[in-house]
Amino acid sequence: MKTDTDKTGGFDWIAAAPVALSVAGIVLYGVVTIADERFYEALGISSADVGLNYANTLVRANGLVLISVLYLLYLGPYFLLFQFAWSRAFRSNVPQEHMTEEDHRRAATRRKSLRLQMLIVSVTAIVLSLAVALPLLYHVAANRADLVSQGHAVGPVKIWGLTILPISADPARAQWITPEPEDSPVLPQHLLFLGQAGSLTPLYDPSRKQIMWLPSALISVQVNH
Repeated sequence: MKTDTDKTGGFDWIAAAPVALSVAGIVLYGVVTIADERFYEALGISSADVGLNYANTLVRANGLVLISVLYLLYLGPYFLLFQFAWSRAFRSNVPQEHMTEEDHRRAATRRKSLRLQMLIVSVTAIVLSLAVALPLLYHVAANRADLVSQGHAVGPVKIWGLTILPISADPARAQWITPEPEDSPVLPQHLLFLGQAGSLTPLYDPSRKQIMWLPSALISVQVNH
């Protein structure tokens, strides 16, 4: 037979996992997107113009996702230890079978207080981590954008071979597919390929410090990674 303590027992982590994963995915996507947009907007386009969306942003930023998972796993034992210590402190010295209705209410209140403490600690740790990570990634993205504006190629930001920010500007040569369209502009020899999504391909021209929007079906682009 279940008691009141059963109804107000420990937090159901299994039931909360889908919600927690969804929230974590949205937060990570937001962090990466803010940094990505800083990079691409400095060059005159958006991350959507190069095909970055929710799904492939998280897939391509696999390093950041993995580090975040490892970070949470690292913090997990400390949260459990904290929960165990507080539950021991809140545990009643009265045997379960001798507890009155008032004792059960007090125990339930203590467990709710413990869960609130756990939530505060978890949210604080995550907010502090974001407060460090977001400005750092934003600064890195800004530096990469400055390099591209100077004509330098840049690759994705990586740690230990894993991608943290899926931004890139690769050396490329573009040429018109014969026959050339009428009044087609002369294509510079040195361009930087930023990615492509849709019928237009954005290529950055360092000499003019601007984006060239070229019809994807009418050009051939050779990218040197």
